[in-house]
Amino acid sequence: MNVASIVSGRRGARRPGHLTVLLLALVLLVIPRTAWAQDVDLEAIDAWIENLLDDWSTPGLAVGIVHGDSLVFARGYGVRSLGSPQPVDEHTLFAVASNSKAFTAAVLGMLVEDG
Repeated sequence: MNVASIVSGRRGARRPGHLTVLLLALVLLVIPRTAWAQDVDLEAIDAWIENLLDDWSTPGLAVGIVHGDSLVFARGYGVRSLGSPQPVDEHTLFAVASNSKAFTAAVLGMLVEDG
């Protein structure tokens, strides 16, 4: 039994695609870090992510953004899998496989740029 089937409570459940994880990483990387020093229009972020879900045919994703030691944004979008009424929320678990390696490398690159 895989992690996705444990989380969903079903045997043979499909794991979220790599595209979903890539989308999450992209969301975190494309929002300029300086923008978080200002007030953020959460409705605009919601609309942007909803458009990405449609454009990329992704059933759902969860986004969490931490600034300093504080969680400043946590929200789920869409559903856990196609044909499922179960919504994604900020507590939904996703199987990320080896995608964390690319995400870690990108964040380390950002830290190097910042000195």
